[in-house]
Amino acid sequence: MKKTDKPTHPLSRLVSLVSKSSEKASNDINLYLNSPESFLEEYEFELRERDIESVDDMSDSVIVVEILMKNKFLIYVDGAHEPDDALLQLNTLSKEKLQTADSYNEIMDFYRSSNYGIATFLQDGEWPSLFKCANEAGFKLLAIDEDSDSLPLILVPIEKSEELLNVFKEAKLKTYFSSK
Repeated sequence: MKKTDKPTHPLSRLVSLVSKSSEKASNDINLYLNSPESFLEEYEFELRERDIESVDDMSDSVIVVEILMKNKFLIYVDGAHEPDDALLQLNTLSKEKLQTADSYNEIMDFYRSSNYGIATFLQDGEWPSLFKCANEAGFKLLAIDEDSDSLPLILVPIEKSEELLNVFKEAKLKTYFSSK
């Protein structure tokens, strides 16, 4: 039986939009919303890696990131991560659509010869823009603010980006790079 109802809770809608209505991701966020204790049990390994050992330690942003990462709708890198590897991961996340952008090869060549981490190239500067590359491929690149030094990156189809940013606000979650 296929569900056609849109999720009503902002976190459910957020996960549904990013995951393109993935049943597994939707089940995971609903488990968190309906039974945080059961969610903690289900994601015990992932959450312990973040020193989350009780329901009181959980935050909505970290849970959304964990669900999207586990279901392969997000890449999780720290700022020092090799930029060419981050680009390859984003290309995989886009189902190889990122590599169709006119600037993809230029960016990859630039990143391969760089001594800096990916965080450098997410700032304005004199280098090829990853945001432009994402736009050329039909995506908006966003990071979810989970109050850490890491970068949970998602690619959102441009036509869904305004709706998704509104849902982030409704869910009281912050993003980086929404103006790029």
